[in-house]
Amino acid sequence: LRAGDARITLASVDARDGANRPTVIALGERRAVPAVTAFRGASPNPFRGTTTLAFALAQGGAVDLSLYSVDGRRVRTLVGDTRAAGEYRITWDGRDDAGHRAAPGVYYARLVTSQGTFVRATVRVE
Repeated sequence: LRAGDARITLASVDARDGANRPTVIALGERRAVPAVTAFRGASPNPFRGTTTLAFALAQGGAVDLSLYSVDGRRVRTLVGDTRAAGEYRITWDGRDDAGHRAAPGVYYARLVTSQGTFVRATVRVE
């Protein structure tokens, strides 16, 4: 036994996420775990076609990311499963759960994790 590089390499990786779905990991890739859980909200904001919601998880666990209208009605669920610690970007196409275009206006993106609940506003324009 001695210190230093063990010179072990991997030829391929069959990776799975927290919901046991296949996920791609590039060999040699190192994922940095965020120090804190955060919800950056939507970008661009306001948006016409699509917007991307970004969040970081310091710990893995159950995640619910949904969009609500100003009257409190759930419009769309974007994430409703378990996720590993890491950074995520989810695209909203401006449609509701039934596939209909959401009306222009203010929507609230609500991220619920075991580390807390976060809410950010986004505006959809025509």
